[in-house]
Amino acid sequence: MTTPTNAEICRFFFEPVPDSGEAPPSPPPSSPSADASGSKKNPRKKRAGLGGANRHRCRVCHNVYTQSASTGYTNLMTHLRIKHPDWPDILQSQPLDDTGVRKAVEPVAAAAAAAARIRGPSTGAPKFTTPGRKRGPVYAHFDDAPASPGHLGQKRMRCHYCHVDTPQLSGKLKRHLLTQCPNAPEPVKLALSEPLDQNQNHNTVVTKTETRKKALALPPRQAAALRAGGAATVKPSKMEVREQQKTLLSFEEQLTIALVANGSPWSLLDSEPFRKAMLTLRPAGFPALGAPGSAPFPVTATHARTEVVDRLAQQYDRDCHNALSTSRCVTLVVRDDDSASPSLKTTTRTYLALDETRRAFVLAERDDDASSDDAPHVTELLDVFAGVPVTNAKWCLCASTTGGYTTARRQLLREDKEAGTASSTWPGGEDATSTTSAAKPFTLMGACMTQQSSLLLRELVSGCQALKVALGNGLVLADAMRVIPSLRRRVLRHVRSGDDATDARDDQNEDDKSVSLSASSASWRSVAMAVKQATRLEPSLRMALAQEKQTAATSTSSSLLRQLVHMGGDDVAWSALRQVDELLTPLHFVAALSELSTTTAGQVLALWIWLFGVASRSSLLDTDTFMACFLRRLQCYGEDHFVACLVLDPRVHGAGLSATGLRRARGVAVRVAAKLLPELDETSFVRSYNDYMKQQGDFGEPGSWNAANTTSPRQFWDDYEGDPLHSQLATVAKTLCAFVPVTQSMESHWAAHASGYLSGDAAASTTDSTTKRQHEKLSKIRNGVSTDPRAKAKAVGSMFETLLDVDNALSVDAMLRLGPAEGDAGDAASRRGSSSRGLSVHAVLQTFQDGLEEDSAALDAPSTTLDASWFDVSPAGLDAIRNAMKSYLNVAGK
Repeated sequence: MTTPTNAEICRFFFEPVPDSGEAPPSPPPSSPSADASGSKKNPRKKRAGLGGANRHRCRVCHNVYTQSASTGYTNLMTHLRIKHPDWPDILQSQPLDDTGVRKAVEPVAAAAAAAARIRGPSTGAPKFTTPGRKRGPVYAHFDDAPASPGHLGQKRMRCHYCHVDTPQLSGKLKRHLLTQCPNAPEPVKLALSEPLDQNQNHNTVVTKTETRKKALALPPRQAAALRAGGAATVKPSKMEVREQQKTLLSFEEQLTIALVANGSPWSLLDSEPFRKAMLTLRPAGFPALGAPGSAPFPVTATHARTEVVDRLAQQYDRDCHNALSTSRCVTLVVRDDDSASPSLKTTTRTYLALDETRRAFVLAERDDDASSDDAPHVTELLDVFAGVPVTNAKWCLCASTTGGYTTARRQLLREDKEAGTASSTWPGGEDATSTTSAAKPFTLMGACMTQQSSLLLRELVSGCQALKVALGNGLVLADAMRVIPSLRRRVLRHVRSGDDATDARDDQNEDDKSVSLSASSASWRSVAMAVKQATRLEPSLRMALAQEKQTAATSTSSSLLRQLVHMGGDDVAWSALRQVDELLTPLHFVAALSELSTTTAGQVLALWIWLFGVASRSSLLDTDTFMACFLRRLQCYGEDHFVACLVLDPRVHGAGLSATGLRRARGVAVRVAAKLLPELDETSFVRSYNDYMKQQGDFGEPGSWNAANTTSPRQFWDDYEGDPLHSQLATVAKTLCAFVPVTQSMESHWAAHASGYLSGDAAASTTDSTTKRQHEKLSKIRNGVSTDPRAKAKAVGSMFETLLDVDNALSVDAMLRLGPAEGDAGDAASRRGSSSRGLSVHAVLQTFQDGLEEDSAALDAPSTTLDASWFDVSPAGLDAIRNAMKSYLNVAGK
């Protein structure tokens, strides 16, 4: 076989490129005759031409090179040796004919014509390849797009198939063709994603040489796509690898969050059926189950419990730092989760920080034996507070108390002259070098108003035997409706038809346990709803009990039924139930508001005034004793900023205050404002305050006091904060409304003590420091699962709709379906079954710890001057509170 010359090699691998606007080069002239050359002695040997052009394009990589006649084939041959070292193999697989080029050129021309037919007419003028850096194969499917006004300075390219412009980045261009272009031909997608090799189903390896051989028989664009597909199967691009890693990280993080938030065991991740089910879905980052080279399920229990949890906790801490560093008011909440065991007191204290938008972050958890200490624990609290991100925010504190609140208040609360100082070297704005400032970091303080509401309920029940009996009767009636079929059928017949003559045996279709309430003392909502149901179904229950009286005389009647038959004609018992239902209504609103994140101290104080007014007219109570206890508690744990918030929260707007109380509240508001703003202009503040209270001037515009505008105090005052006339009033109001007055919901507080009572004398488990830190991380992840405030408000409104039905607007038939909402504490209590059946309301109330005696003894002077003269307990005053609360809850969930 004759060795090809450089000219033949170059004609095989290169094609001439004519200059723009010129005709294709003509064939080189034939060689001079032998006679003409024979006249010269030793004539110079002429080089074989390459078509008469100075530029030539490589048929393999499509790069263009200059080749002048004086330099021979040096440039072209150098290109082959450096860029295509396997060119001899390619040349041997394509035998040359006499011209050395025909067999290589004709297939290329035919394939180019076929590609032109597939792609259709070009969208622009003919383009000529110029020398320079090689473009990737994906560019063959795009044309340069003209610059548009919206994308100045950014080059874009237009797709041949859908004519959509895409940024000139190879990764985005390829993604456009594979996932976004609706008209891209399947061969193009296949070329960009997989190698066009018929033997790939037989697990053969497509070598680089074979790919280049096939590329010579294809047009430039398809050849480039083939080479791109062959390379992609060997090694994915860096962008694809990063996307897979990012998707896999997100997958394992979301899976871990779901397990932690729902309390699922870590062993689920190591379960073989669970792994197979997840692999069937083919999560990004690993192939499907059974595929060649398939990887095992990437998230194991150990990996999730250690690496993923640590990563999520670190991200949570970064989010906490970013949120608190930009907030102007932050409340530190100390939540005590008591076991309430009669003989053993173990406490898990959770420290949370809530910014001005009420977004909560877990700072730390402490779990120890605190039976000998009074809460709040000042030393531990300051230690946690020292780790808070540096911020200029005004810091507030809300904590429950077991007798140490007065002492802690004296140590932690800044005086009026210190309240306005600010610095960025200590959390809360104080200078760490100042002992007084560092030890007193809080501007506002308050005892947990949920705990105090529960203690007010305990005082009501403890001071009134009739109230205690009425609560017990409500639970017994609800229990009897569930377990005694004949009583249930009679009540259903009276409610739905009013016909009491039909025999109960004819109403088999009405024997449905789902229409009766599963009541339990382990849930306060369950207790309250049992009382509400009994009062609304009183006529039907009394008739049914009268008909069951004869059954009770037989030996087969249940002891529960014999216990209730005497109630049928007992007017005193039913009157007590009605009074108890009216007396508990303000506490129902407290329970509902404690579930929401936007509750303010002013709202709860208004409800306390409502409770005070209802109790002062109740014939069941010793009014003087309860009023004295109420005012004593209010003077010990009440704060001036509670009163200021009562008037500056637009949702309440001073409801429940008498004319005397409103006048005094103005002085309280000025005093609190001077504490928060040392540079306060009192004249401007009072003028703005008067306009606000009288709803005149800028506060008298149409729509200003619509419930939709006052639902969020923060948004309400945002409209006035930029106004120079009202900026100081708005700043003070937003700070007071940002204070968080509760540490937990009333239902959670009750359920924690009830479960602790039922646990008896179980020994407390001891955990090491590693387990405590892990538990703290899990608490952060669990707390990080956000809930839409509006969805939460809607769920709370639905949950408490029956209890808040003061006007008895719901139908009687609706009272038959008062089961607890799924997922709340009442639902858990109803599933507890007989374990809580012997638990009484009084027993749960006795587990509530009250530090009133200790705190009152340590009090130098009352924390507030509130007394009965401040309150408007007339029917009109109490109706104003009720209307304000119902208006807010009706709009909050919409």
